[in-house]
Amino acid sequence: MEEYKYVKRNIKFEGREPSSSYKCTYNDKNTFNILQITCLYGSECRIYEVESKYLTESKSIHFKAERNGDSFSIEWIPQTVAPHIKQIK
Repeated sequence: MEEYKYVKRNIKFEGREPSSSYKCTYNDKNTFNILQITCLYGSECRIYEVESKYLTESKSIHFKAERNGDSFSIEWIPQTVAPHIKQIK
């Protein structure tokens, strides 16, 4: 079993529906301990982590991003996983 599974997402607001979510595919949550998601928007880089035991069997989680000036906010989906996702950077 690997310690980390890495996912990288570039956030773009131009030409994208505001209600459209970003998919973070992890496949089998039993093959790693921590899912690390890097979100990039302009010069901003955020890194989030969640332990695999909190992930669902659906093979992916999603998030919606909303622009806040030169920054962004994230809403994690599903809500059952959201409380366990921690921003580490």
